[in-house]
Amino acid sequence: MDIVREIIGTAGHREDFRVVHFNVLGNHLHLMVRLARRINKHLGRTGALFRERYHARALRTPREVRNAIRYVLLNGRHHAAERGQLLAPTWIDPYSSALWFDAV
Repeated sequence: MDIVREIIGTAGHREDFRVVHFNVLGNHLHLMVRLARRINKHLGRTGALFRERYHARALRTPREVRNAIRYVLLNGRHHAAERGQLLAPTWIDPYSSALWFDAV
């Protein structure tokens, strides 16, 4: 989690791109931008970072953007439910950007 926050803090707010939302889970990561090259550089690696689990798609409508944000920010809740955990309606995932999300 620390490396992802560091990378987002230093490289996620440039003119050519920025990290809009993220969620770091135990076995996977959701980003609404491309950071794989930057993470590889930090780790001293080359090639595909998420070879078998990488998915990218351009969001073309406001509804697609809304659904992607909802998916990313609520993914921790989804995985908790799969484990049988019931989270309070006001629970905010501490490993996501949900804390800074200010849209209605």
